[in-house]
Amino acid sequence: MCLTGALAVASCDSESPLVFTLPLETVNETRVGANGHTWRTAFDVKLTSTSVEITLRVRLISEPELSRAQVERVKVMWEEGVERIWSNRFGLRIGGDSESVVRPIRLDLGFENTRVHHTVILRDDSSAQVDQLNWSRWSSSQVIAHEVGHMLGAYDEYPEGVQNPESPLDERASIMGRDARGDPAFAVHHFEMIRSWVAGRLDPAQTVELVPLDNT
Repeated sequence: MCLTGALAVASCDSESPLVFTLPLETVNETRVGANGHTWRTAFDVKLTSTSVEITLRVRLISEPELSRAQVERVKVMWEEGVERIWSNRFGLRIGGDSESVVRPIRLDLGFENTRVHHTVILRDDSSAQVDQLNWSRWSSSQVIAHEVGHMLGAYDEYPEGVQNPESPLDERASIMGRDARGDPAFAVHHFEMIRSWVAGRLDPAQTVELVPLDNT
């Protein structure tokens, strides 16, 4: 069957695989953890013929004692580090055909003051508690990548955190764990919101599968 319309099929040639694309859309919803804590996940996502592109824009409101140079320094570090950590870990295979192209999921993080998804307070305190909406300029890219995970819909994976009420996990070395170091571990569920967004906009007969990528 040749699918058309919102599914944006690029080819209906019976001898060519169907190529699905989806225009950019803002995902914005409230998540609820096992302890009843809620938070907002928001980002832009689109499906191209070769990749899944996530755009995340964050406004940093810095404490007065922070200089512009200090703020710009952490922006550059976090943008590069968080994009590296979250990009090209998993991809989407659509249609269930093992020969089909796997489209890598890539993150574009930016710090802007217009059309933002999240506003974060930036503090100049190395001992300050860091959460989704409060960051410290002393935080590593791994710590900020964890908080970005919440912005993308991922739950905490340690007992005292905001765990998935349906399947709480204690995976300390994962990106959403407490003790992630160096190159943190990733799993299918970290990208489930991305997969479900794509699956919800294609024909139900089409399978949408997350596939791990070699990120070496």
